[in-house]
Formats: sequence, structure tokens, C-alpha cells
Amino acid sequence: MKFKAEKILKYIGIAAGIVFVLFFYRCPIKLITGFDCPGCGMTRAFKSAVMLDFKASFEYHPMFFVIAAEAIYYVFSRYIIKKQFSEKTENFVLIATAIAMILLWVYRQFIRELI
Repeated sequence: MKFKAEKILKYIGIAAGIVFVLFFYRCPIKLITGFDCPGCGMTRAFKSAVMLDFKASFEYHPMFFVIAAEAIYYVFSRYIIKKQFSEKTENFVLIATAIAMILLWVYRQFIRELI
């Protein structure tokens, strides 16, 4: 019985966290510096994707679909089929994604304003 209660509390906590992020969370980097962070727009992109508005989702953050695909792969490979790529391959993908997000951030923050 105790295990079932812990599992239910875990899912309630996850649901509460999702509600908090979707409706109440504000980026601390934006609040402190006034600059958008590299992930700025990701929550709005997620909301739009849930509403099946993929065009708006892409406009909010073009990397959303890459990040979503990586997250789905990670959960599916680790917890469903319990098979994964090598650690070296996974690290390469994560680093490449981080570099792409930073380059996109530089473009959105500085270069787009110049064009």
C-alpha cells in the first residue's frame, strides 16, 4: 500500500510541476538581466504544440521539435525498450544541441536586430 501511495504522490508532484511551469513560471535570467535566455519561448512552444499549432510552436522556439524528439527518444530508449546509444553518441548529440541552441540564441538576441 505504501508503494502505491508514493507512486500517486510522485505523479501528483509531476503534474503540479507541469502546471507551475506552464502557467506561473517566469524566466529568472530574463528577470535579472533583461535578456532572453537560450531556452526562451520553449514553454510557449510546448503549449502551442499541445494545442496542435505547430507553426506557432516553431515561431516561439525553432529548436523545440529537436528537443522534444530527443526527450521522447531518451524516455523511450531508457524506460520502455531499455536500450540506448553509447554514452559517447549521446554526449555528442547533447553537445551539438547545446551549441545549436546557443547559436540560435545569439542570432535571435543580436544578429536578427541588425538585419
